[in-house]
Amino acid sequence: MDLSVHSIICEMHEKPSLVMLLSAKQEISRLLGEDTEDRQARQLIIHRNQEQHRNSFSKRKRNDPER
Repeated sequence: MDLSVHSIICEMHEKPSLVMLLSAKQEISRLLGEDTEDRQARQLIIHRNQEQHRNSFSKRKRNDPER
């Protein structure tokens, strides 16, 4: 087998197909999307907890007879 033909065949086997690249890109996009959704959910929970803490603190302050 000619050296150039052999190198072309080896190169073809080493390069990922376009379908594989597209599939990998779609999977990465899906994972990044899930990560973004998780981060947004955590931020919403933190914000809600902070609001509840502030509200309970101001309620205690209103009900404090030493005001």
